[in-house]
Amino acid sequence: MGIRADNSRAGDEAEIRLWREKSGKALDELWKRSWIRKGISPGEGRLKELELQLSEFAERCDMIVLAAEGSMAAMLRGMLRALPRNGRKKLAVFSGTLSACSYRRLFREMEKYSCGMVAFSCGEETTAQRTAFAAVRKFLQDRYGTGEAEHRIRIVLSGGSRYLAEEASAGGHEIHLLEEDVREAEASGTDAMLVPAILAGVDVSAFTDGFRRMLASTWWDRDADLYSLYLARCGAEDVVYWQEELAGAAEWLAALHKAAGIDARAVFMPREGDALRGDVFCTQIFCEGEDADIMLPPFPGADPDGSLNEMARSSMRTLWKERTGTLITLDAMTPGDYGELLCYLQISCGITEFILQN
Repeated sequence: MGIRADNSRAGDEAEIRLWREKSGKALDELWKRSWIRKGISPGEGRLKELELQLSEFAERCDMIVLAAEGSMAAMLRGMLRALPRNGRKKLAVFSGTLSACSYRRLFREMEKYSCGMVAFSCGEETTAQRTAFAAVRKFLQDRYGTGEAEHRIRIVLSGGSRYLAEEASAGGHEIHLLEEDVREAEASGTDAMLVPAILAGVDVSAFTDGFRRMLASTWWDRDADLYSLYLARCGAEDVVYWQEELAGAAEWLAALHKAAGIDARAVFMPREGDALRGDVFCTQIFCEGEDADIMLPPFPGADPDGSLNEMARSSMRTLWKERTGTLITLDAMTPGDYGELLCYLQISCGITEFILQN
């Protein structure tokens, strides 16, 4: 396994047994969900099928706008920030705005490239979501003509979509249909992640292998649920990250927990240290194996060996000793470890949400 989770809170044994009953029921319910059943064995055949479906679209487009909202947008930003990419395509997540200036900047950037769009929806679309799709589609139609624009738009949606489902049917756009029961909070192992990852040139085979390892891990039979149990007892959470590559993952996790009813926020340390709340649950996400280091000269507060990585690790450990919470560490920023991380966080959120609702 490429990730670990350590918990600093020691709960009463009787209380933990009570929570464990609920987490067991939560896992029973989660294992009925299509994203887990399909995620356990997606297979290389499915990935090759997706690559073939996307090949013509990919050849047309040098820049692809990913029109998404909420936790879906955060999930996509996380993937683009964290994972190495072999492709040269420019992928831009665009969401959550009705600002004409934001659209003007986007269109000016699109004018430099041969462009396309992938739009995402797992439920009733927001006004901002509908606006983004309609505005970018009009840009593509004005530039390429209606017929060609159809081939430059793909839509990833589940049964909860309304507007995009209607527009896909009327406009003849290619659809990647998710399972009916897939919610926005359960999208990281589905085509909603795999389609943009393939277009970005990410090693999707390694990512899905990592995702599948976490799904099949016997860790869930032991104590992988402790993070969910402790978090469910807290009304607020700071999701702390120390490397910018993990910003998207932290923002995604905070969005999932906020939707589940927890007052969660992402905090980048040490830059945003003043935003830490002293009395809330602290979840830290940290990559142990950064692919670079800087050797520093001696100064007050520097690591004795001069390593910037060790300095960050020491600061993280100090916060870990001071705060109640969970420390989640990755061995390295690889597609496999990142797949494990997203799967672990997604299942954990499902357990927490079940406990809060039951």
